[in-house]
Amino acid sequence: MKQKMTFRRMAMCALLVAMVSACDFSALSDAADDFVVLIGLEPINTYATVQITDAASGELVDADVTASFTGQNGEDVIDMYSDPIQSQNVEEGILGFGINNGITPSEGAPAEVQVWFRAKGYLPASKMVRITQEGDSDFGVKLTKKNNAPQGINSTSAKTSTGSDNATMQELNIEAASDDQESSTTLSIPAGLVFKDADGNDLQGELNVEVVNFDPGTTESLSALPYYPEAENANETSRVLAMAVMEVTDASGRQAASIGGGAGTSSKAQSGGAYFGTCTQNNSPISFTPPASIAFNVFAGTFNPNESVIFTVSGVGGLGATLAKSVGQSIVGECTINPQTGVISGYFSGTGSILGFHQNVTSTTTATININRNGWAGPVKGKVYNNGILKEFNIAAGSNSTQINSLAAESFTVEITEPVFAKIENHSFANNPTAEIFLLSAPSNMVDETTMNFTLACPDNSQKVRITNLKASLNYRKTGANGPWRTTSPTFIFSEEEKALTGGSFLAYNMEPNQEYTFTTTYDGKAIKIHEVFETNKVYNFEIPASSADICD
Repeated sequence: MKQKMTFRRMAMCALLVAMVSACDFSALSDAADDFVVLIGLEPINTYATVQITDAASGELVDADVTASFTGQNGEDVIDMYSDPIQSQNVEEGILGFGINNGITPSEGAPAEVQVWFRAKGYLPASKMVRITQEGDSDFGVKLTKKNNAPQGINSTSAKTSTGSDNATMQELNIEAASDDQESSTTLSIPAGLVFKDADGNDLQGELNVEVVNFDPGTTESLSALPYYPEAENANETSRVLAMAVMEVTDASGRQAASIGGGAGTSSKAQSGGAYFGTCTQNNSPISFTPPASIAFNVFAGTFNPNESVIFTVSGVGGLGATLAKSVGQSIVGECTINPQTGVISGYFSGTGSILGFHQNVTSTTTATININRNGWAGPVKGKVYNNGILKEFNIAAGSNSTQINSLAAESFTVEITEPVFAKIENHSFANNPTAEIFLLSAPSNMVDETTMNFTLACPDNSQKVRITNLKASLNYRKTGANGPWRTTSPTFIFSEEEKALTGGSFLAYNMEPNQEYTFTTTYDGKAIKIHEVFETNKVYNFEIPASSADICD
């Protein structure tokens, strides 16, 4: 019987092989010579791929990314060996992970994983991965590069100092505003606060405070929000009113994860983590002396001051935080709204990297998106958006329609992002519940659907991939193109004769003959990239680089 085994257990197995072959039993010598270590892996029923792209360029992020898993099913995330994982390092902008086979996701009971992303030179971000069926699903997240942010994302930084007690010596007020000044974030840090890193150590000396403001009224900024809150009820949709990222670091590069100190500070303000609260125009859920405060200038006309506004703060990068499923699950903060000036302000405890306000808008409008494929095959992806509201959709291969629930009664832009760009603006689903989108004509010589076969080769030709199966993600597009990357899931072939994985195949769409394509496949965070000219009936060779050769014997 095959037994699941991780590479952490391979050392024990290799030791046993060495002991057997070292014994002086000549009758066993041939068997020992032929013996190989074969790892039988349990099939993974549910697998998710997340494309991580640069918010400005649209390219896959080439920096090393750390993805951490929290949320309802955060503890059910597994790697390709079916071992539970809390985080994973990602190469070439493709994250792949499985869900424990004990979880069977469905439309009524989806598997929900909140994934938090960090990469050097980029702002932190989070993505709710909601999986509604077994099999393979794919998603996307955009990371904002600090020195190359899209329109509507503006940052300001300032410095302050700590004294001998590691507390801030002076008050600091810092504002980041959009170019038109209609959206802004103002952060106020009083004197006497002590910033602590994730290990509880005080930050010392000169502190750099950076505030980044995201304007939900700007299309590019709305599409690149570091976190999009989900409405709890099926007949509601979430409208982001304001959002910002705040980071505090000292000269040694340590990052603040919580705030302590300050005269009269509530004990609740001593820790980091995720804090949630609601506020209405004339009512605050809780009152305490705040260690810091934040005020958002909200885009005019986007919120109703008579409805509750939800105030969210995540711990640094969100690491270790679990998002509340319902408002009021953990209420720490104080909010006020000034409907005349459009300013929402609140107090928070901790130095949450991502801070924001949103409002749940009640709606019974159901939108239908119809597409004319015009020669394009495969899945179609898109989004519907307006001021502060963003809904993504997928149209499956072979289908020409999808529905989106709970849109507010106002005009929206409908945009197709894959496989080719298309857009209609100012469509009112309240007046016309169906939007018709025509894609540009596909190239006449395009192969709309094809099975592509490949072989696997280890760096050392004498080595083989000694595992029974493999779960991986694959992205591809025409080399040098600026369009979206397509996502597919390879099927691997196990050779009983060679006792190894020898290759496999994957389904590809919209391929042009005699054109070079770039293929990037990622397994367990490791990446393989090749450039090949597409030809029908061609067998491609995926050569495993030395840096990823831990799956070879």
